[in-house]
Amino acid sequence: MKKRLLIIGSALAFCCVAEGSGIAELKGKLPEIFAKSAAHYKALDAAVTPLMKNAEGQTMVPQGYKRDKKMYDMRGIVWWTSGHFPGSLWYLYEATGDDFFKERATVWTENLKPISTFKGNHDIGFMMYCSF
Repeated sequence: MKKRLLIIGSALAFCCVAEGSGIAELKGKLPEIFAKSAAHYKALDAAVTPLMKNAEGQTMVPQGYKRDKKMYDMRGIVWWTSGHFPGSLWYLYEATGDDFFKERATVWTENLKPISTFKGNHDIGFMMYCSF
């Protein structure tokens, strides 16, 4: 029994040490990761801002990219992931302090105000609270 506990304890200690060293390495890479993410999101914002309104005048948000059609998949604000893009901009503002992200997140978040009282489904948390 003691031998078994010793083996289990040693395995847990090894996992904790291994995990701790991985965290330190990852933390060292965070500035580079955020810099790349910031550049990607600035390019994405520039690409999808002209698509913010569809032909009918409805507000749209990016949901993804259709590689086969080489186009952005824009969805109406009632789509369940509508808060993800503005929320990502807010997270990048928090991480980088770059006012560009605050300004753009504000614009995209303001577009979600019409659904602030939406009761059509249970997805309101994803639709709103990633960005508010």
